[in-house]
Amino acid sequence: MVSRARIRLPGFLLLALLVAIFSEDILAAEEISLGKLHVAGWQPTDVDSYIGKALYDAIDGYADFHMGFNFKDSERRFFTSGEKRIEVFSYRFDSPGNAFGLFSVMRMGTVKLLKIGDEASLEGRVFHMWKGTYYVTISDLGEAACSQEEMLAFAKAVDAQFGNQYSKPSLVEALPKKNLLPFSVAYFHFRNALERLTYLGEENILQLGEDLDKPYHVEAAYGQFLVDKAKYDLIVLRYESAKKSEVAARMFMETMKETLKSSTANWPWAELVERNGKQTVIFREGNVLMFSFPTGRGDVVKTLMQQVVVNLKPKKS
Repeated sequence: MVSRARIRLPGFLLLALLVAIFSEDILAAEEISLGKLHVAGWQPTDVDSYIGKALYDAIDGYADFHMGFNFKDSERRFFTSGEKRIEVFSYRFDSPGNAFGLFSVMRMGTVKLLKIGDEASLEGRVFHMWKGTYYVTISDLGEAACSQEEMLAFAKAVDAQFGNQYSKPSLVEALPKKNLLPFSVAYFHFRNALERLTYLGEENILQLGEDLDKPYHVEAAYGQFLVDKAKYDLIVLRYESAKKSEVAARMFMETMKETLKSSTANWPWAELVERNGKQTVIFREGNVLMFSFPTGRGDVVKTLMQQVVVNLKPKKS
């Protein structure tokens, strides 16, 4: 008689495995299909599809940003009503966090947020929406302008295709909510996204990803805060190792050396004071690095950073 061996998994491993499988099944089932998208009074065209780098054929100038967030595939469809013409473009990514990342980078400068999808915004004649693993744009391209209500009708039709809500990446959630300007928030991995915010020189001093064909090893979150009528910028980076964050901090401080009046570094804190009196505050601990853009109130920035540190700590169960 041949006995059959039984494999017993520890309870916590079995639970983790079931959660992973269940989560993948949910994401696989939650698809936005433009072929199923219909809005009363609008005539649709056929659906164009793009997989991987084929996206460069459709949006060559911006596709690099998409590739920096593990882009998978996309669909595009046009709708017409008289002289009005709308383009709906959906982009699918490997995770809700990366879909939010592209959404946050592409909508930079938007000041009007809308409660639809997981998050949405309207900028001129372009509607941006984050929905699960998708970033969706709805663009008014016709000779006759569409109303906001007409564009929202398309957004609501897309939003209705599945109902689950998703959270932003944990690094973004760690940004203090008080005084945060919601439209300023951005999440990214690659240098090209950072340069939509600011230019830090020719060298990749923050050790962000540069080669879009290689996996990224860092995540970054940016936010702008309004305190006492003044704006303060904060960037939080989380690297794969403490060594990487140490190298980035050293390179960042080195680039500012020629403009400095003084500098002090008692880690995890460092403060750089320029000749014009502006201060740059730096925090580095483990694989986390934070810094501010030069400001006249280093104390305000330090308070914000201290709150990020608290928010990044694992929650007690």
